[in-house]
Amino acid sequence: MLEPDTRDVRWINAGHGPIFLFDPTADSFEDITAQDIPLGINPDWQFEEHGRDKWPSGGILVIGTDGIWEAQNPDGHAFGKEGLKQAIRAQANQSAEDICKAVVARLEEFAGGEPQRDDVTLVVVKFPK
Repeated sequence: MLEPDTRDVRWINAGHGPIFLFDPTADSFEDITAQDIPLGINPDWQFEEHGRDKWPSGGILVIGTDGIWEAQNPDGHAFGKEGLKQAIRAQANQSAEDICKAVVARLEEFAGGEPQRDDVTLVVVKFPK
């Protein structure tokens, strides 16, 4: 849940991560830790809700699946979390939609025609300045 007026965010993590916050002003990444079991493993599981209300102006919240950083190029090298961070940093002045498109384009370029082996799911939230 995102409250745009207050920048309050509440979430439940159903097994995806890591979650990054990029602060373009400080040029730094922060890992947002919120681990829980994957959705569907245990129907009785009670997921823990997390929240935060202090997000940096212009901050970029990135949530993605492991299909992004585990993607491989023809040499067998993984894109990696650093590859994702570099793509985010390079596009930080763009809109959230354009950041998503640029990350996917960079990932496809990196893969160099290698088939996608896992899902690539990416959510980008850009907080207003």
